[in-house]
Amino acid sequence: MKVLYRVLVLFFVLISIKVDAQGDSCPGAAIPTTCTWYTGTNAGFTTGADDSYSAGDICAISLENTAWYSFTPTITTTYNVIFSNLNCSGGGAAIQAGVLTGPCGGPYTALGCNTQPSGNNCFSIPGIPMTAGTTYWIVNDGDAGAQCTWNINICPSTCIIPPSVGTFTVTQNGSPASSPIYLCETNPVTDCFSIISNNDYSLPPPYGCEISEVVWEIHTGPTATPGNPGTYVATWTGQDFTDCNLSTYGLDAVNNGHIWLYPVTYDDGDNGGDPDGVINHDQNGDGCWDMGTPIEIYYLNPITFTPVTNGCAGTVSVTINGGLPEVTGANYTVTNTGLGTLTGTPISNGGTVTITGLSNGNGWSISVSDGNGCTANTSGTYVGNSDNPAWTNPSPICANAGSINLNSLITGTAGGTWSGT
Repeated sequence: MKVLYRVLVLFFVLISIKVDAQGDSCPGAAIPTTCTWYTGTNAGFTTGADDSYSAGDICAISLENTAWYSFTPTITTTYNVIFSNLNCSGGGAAIQAGVLTGPCGGPYTALGCNTQPSGNNCFSIPGIPMTAGTTYWIVNDGDAGAQCTWNINICPSTCIIPPSVGTFTVTQNGSPASSPIYLCETNPVTDCFSIISNNDYSLPPPYGCEISEVVWEIHTGPTATPGNPGTYVATWTGQDFTDCNLSTYGLDAVNNGHIWLYPVTYDDGDNGGDPDGVINHDQNGDGCWDMGTPIEIYYLNPITFTPVTNGCAGTVSVTINGGLPEVTGANYTVTNTGLGTLTGTPISNGGTVTITGLSNGNGWSISVSDGNGCTANTSGTYVGNSDNPAWTNPSPICANAGSINLNSLITGTAGGTWSGT
């Protein structure tokens, strides 16, 4: 399951584990990839001539229904054979497992074994020395004929292969994109980005029965360390990440909508049932992890307008905020789409343009774009003060006509001194 840790909104997707790599006899089926989980079963299996080893070589007393795997490493080092999600029924309700080397059919040399009861979510045959190019056999048998299912994983015991987060394909609304990415807030359409792994990563050995994976850490600034408490916000436990503005996960409200996404290898992810219930980039402390180049994301605020009418001057002044200029200082492109004359351009965030030459009842409007594809429009009807009003004292009065008819109806508060021309 894919989870955004430490953010209120959770999102889940299915994961896959490779299925049915075992066989009923030697050579069985190959396990082709290290540090990859496979499912297996010995249900309906039997023993045969290939089972010429001693039962004790796989920690058993007797052999009833063996399942075989073959594994040929490409690197000489020690390996852990790891089991999880063991479920058995019948017989002794347990599994007996061992690692052998030698020609198919024997004679075999035993290298290590273990036996565990049903329900055990994590056990291993650890530290098996293996030589590149040599084929090894992993044999599982149900105790007293128990029929079992399990997950199995073979992985180097140490950080022999430097991990790498690999490469990614980054798009914004389906088109290629690169860092930094600026997202308009649903204007004119929902603005989204997508980061998809090219599956060319190399994972570190997993911690215990956990599953290593590539994740995305969310930070509020640059960092050189995964989980840095000064910048760390949350972890998306999946190699692919997609979001929009407004954010599905509330990230537009984090650090004023400005985040850094770091790809990181984790040796303790949340796949495969997450036996220990936690996640960590280096749970076993072996220093075997990789952090890739971050992708910087800006969840832009919407473009907003604050209009102010001057009823005597025939003008409307509009202050503009938001969009790309709010974070980069770039200028808006402002277009007059109504009556009057537009003045005051160019402007950036917090700047003001003025529409002049308006008469009472004129419709005014402007269109704004921010250089990132974010657009917004605003409009109104100019309402000016009358040149020859029926005047209620106190109130504003304009002398735009050059003279005022003092024979107009005058009401309101008595007193006061008239001045004007």
